[in-house]
Amino acid sequence: MESVPSGKGVVIIVSDPSADAWWRLSLLKRADLHVYPAKNYAMALELLAKVSCSLLVVEERPGGSLTGFLDTVRQAFATPSFKIVLLCDRLPPAPPVPPVVRILPRPCSLAAFDLILAEILDIHPRRSERHLVQIQLTLHMEHGSLVGPAVTLDMSVDGMRIETADSLTLGQPHTCTFSGITELAGLKLQGTILREDSPATQGSLHRYAVRFDHLSSHDRQTIQRYLSKDF
Repeated sequence: MESVPSGKGVVIIVSDPSADAWWRLSLLKRADLHVYPAKNYAMALELLAKVSCSLLVVEERPGGSLTGFLDTVRQAFATPSFKIVLLCDRLPPAPPVPPVVRILPRPCSLAAFDLILAEILDIHPRRSERHLVQIQLTLHMEHGSLVGPAVTLDMSVDGMRIETADSLTLGQPHTCTFSGITELAGLKLQGTILREDSPATQGSLHRYAVRFDHLSSHDRQTIQRYLSKDF
């Protein structure tokens, strides 16, 4: 098995293989995470030695000691790069001890499980379809500076990916305006720079993921109508 870098949405889950794989309906699959199932604690330890993961989800298993498994994990990984979420039949009275960050009751609702996953892994499944469109735009930054020219690589009603020669600060708010598209003329969309998708090398362009913030229903419908066109 090839080692997978940590921080890439890699999850190991210890769950009952004879039961329905409930987690396949959760955010683990809808957010396109890499999931490695383990049917028992021993298999989970083997996977941890081979796969660099960001999260270990452990459903309490019969015929084994959960406490012993966690002690083994702590001994084998003095400073683990992953966090642990436990699903237990009975919740312990004491708070979780790192690297355990959450202890959930079993059975646990998918909604509650998804909220924990989104918080721990900082993931948010895409709610809308992306469209491959190239639109010239200008970013009006919070302190009055302008970023441009920039162009969209793809776009949805929730955000866009853009390409620009300018280096931007992650988390930076801005207002975006578009050029050359009649249907989008007059739009002034508030947004936030979420991440840099491909760090620029010498002579290359920067690519950033941008989230739209506080869209009005009118702006959302305007974007949706434009993206519904046949390009």
